[in-house]
Amino acid sequence: MENLMNTIDPSSLPDGLMEEVYHSDNRLVRYVHWQRLDTITASIPTTTNLKILDAGCGEGHLLEKLNAKNNSHRYYGIDFADISIEESKKRCPSAEIKKMSLAQIDYEADFFDVVTCTEVLEHVKEYEIVLKELKRVVKKEGYLIITFPNEVLWTLSRFLLGRKPIIDL
Repeated sequence: MENLMNTIDPSSLPDGLMEEVYHSDNRLVRYVHWQRLDTITASIPTTTNLKILDAGCGEGHLLEKLNAKNNSHRYYGIDFADISIEESKKRCPSAEIKKMSLAQIDYEADFFDVVTCTEVLEHVKEYEIVLKELKRVVKKEGYLIITFPNEVLWTLSRFLLGRKPIIDL
């Protein structure tokens, strides 16, 4: 199968993009992003020793937050950008972080108890293939947690705040 990647060129991503978002001078921006992570973290089952994959882990903010809440789980992260992989490994050193395409996840079927894919699919042309892969690697009784931005709300909010788009595709 052809190696399908996100529509964004990883070399075009500024270093620390998400770090800037999570530590923005704008309190509303900070709040919205941290609230999303809090909501996802609260959605994770309370049992122990789960295998949790963050698909499109970026710089590892979610992995760090999940590990801080419950370090009995085994955490995994995959992303396509080298800088994201490096930052994720620093942020959550106990996690297994790998560079790979979401369209070809190199784990066996039914491997994970929980798979998260947050704020990623809107950047992927082949999202149907990615969704099939996410479904394949999550256990039949597992949890698949997917989030994506409300583009209308984000565009309106950015306009009202006098801000440019985050990334010009």
